[in-house]
Amino acid sequence: MQGAEQAERVRPVDLRLTPAAASFRFGALDAWRGVAALAVALYRLQADGVFYALPFVRNSYLFVDFFFVLSGFVIAYAYLGKLTDGRSTAVFAIRRFGRVWPLHIAMLLAFVALEASHLLRGEAAFQGAKAPWTILPELALLHGLGFTGLTDWNSPAWSISTEFWTYLIFAAVALSFRRQMAIACFTIVTFSMAALVALSPTGMDVTFDYGMLRCLAGFFAGVATFLVWRAIHEGVALKRGTATALECAAILAVIAFVSFAGIGPLSFAAPLVFAPAVLLFAFEAGALSRAMLTRPFQALGEWSYAIYMTAYFIALFFNLKLVPRLEGLPMDLVAVAYLATVIIASWLAFRLIETPTRRFFNARAARVQRARF
Repeated sequence: MQGAEQAERVRPVDLRLTPAAASFRFGALDAWRGVAALAVALYRLQADGVFYALPFVRNSYLFVDFFFVLSGFVIAYAYLGKLTDGRSTAVFAIRRFGRVWPLHIAMLLAFVALEASHLLRGEAAFQGAKAPWTILPELALLHGLGFTGLTDWNSPAWSISTEFWTYLIFAAVALSFRRQMAIACFTIVTFSMAALVALSPTGMDVTFDYGMLRCLAGFFAGVATFLVWRAIHEGVALKRGTATALECAAILAVIAFVSFAGIGPLSFAAPLVFAPAVLLFAFEAGALSRAMLTRPFQALGEWSYAIYMTAYFIALFFNLKLVPRLEGLPMDLVAVAYLATVIIASWLAFRLIETPTRRFFNARAARVQRARF
């Protein structure tokens, strides 16, 4: 009898990456990106309640490594077959710059305006890690590469800096080592992780100092994950029940890992833990994947970058202004209000900043692609 338990194959994908294929979205993975972004946002709130005390929340900084792995997977899917020459690389760079830079700059301006407000109140401002010169590397996306020193603007943006330059490294590797991509990925991940283990005293919890190594390890682990998916996806058929069980096991493994890893040696396993989860949910074969394809989760996926970029600014307001004044209230209610504020702000940022600027840069990229030289 055929039915829900019948083996289901994932939808066919054109691995030559035609325009239609390139527009394919891994909806379940996008949704998980949104959920992970909310976990990172909650990690930033210092409201001493049940949520705050959970080891899973206190260690949710590790989901930045999930972002890196997922980015490597989807970027490889969308662009590995397209990066063939200088023009295609320029198009790629423009599109990726337009994806990350505008919202980063919008949040930087918000922090600069906040710092300027101190001057209006007669307080010291633009000193130390917020000296005027520190704005320059932020503008150029250089602030996360480790040689400009610590800056103190929108702290989560360190990963945006490292990821943009990792995009360019990926393009160079794709152009130079296309036939040896698996070997290149293994080499980059191995050397990056070896350097992190040797240099970091706080496990994977590195940002402005060794964050580039962290990004390279996660991103190219994601590229390697895509290579595995590309090799096996047409030959793998999972029954719905089997796929659901595997998805539940993967989620429990991720929760357990994040809860116990902390900033110790175990945290170095982050790319190795997140990569199998990304691979599994790329098939979208189980009940959890299907649930993640519903509109609320898809919306979180669309707003995930904005959630990540706006949460720190909102958390500062809650941590410094609201939490101390609301000590008599359950802090978990404050946490819920905080997350609701982050989601609303992210929706606005997505609509008013991300969407129009992405269209602008995509149009510039299309013009370069059509240009005759």
